[in-house]
Amino acid sequence: MLVRVRYTDNSSGTVDNSIIQRLVRAKEIREIRRSTGWVTVGSNDPRKERGDRRQSRGTRRCNSGLIDIYV
Repeated sequence: MLVRVRYTDNSSGTVDNSIIQRLVRAKEIREIRRSTGWVTVGSNDPRKERGDRRQSRGTRRCNSGLIDIYV
């Protein structure tokens, strides 16, 4: 999947999501476009902003409580 990015030189483009981690580590990109808007690399944690809804591996929340999916 292609993802829109803004580079550190203020240019923009699209890159394959498989190379985003490499570009972040190399400090070549400044922002990444998500469905909720632009996320600044290094200063925004999109999971904290939306209230990290992920659960630990092996359990999932349901209305009836926790269910162990590895039984």
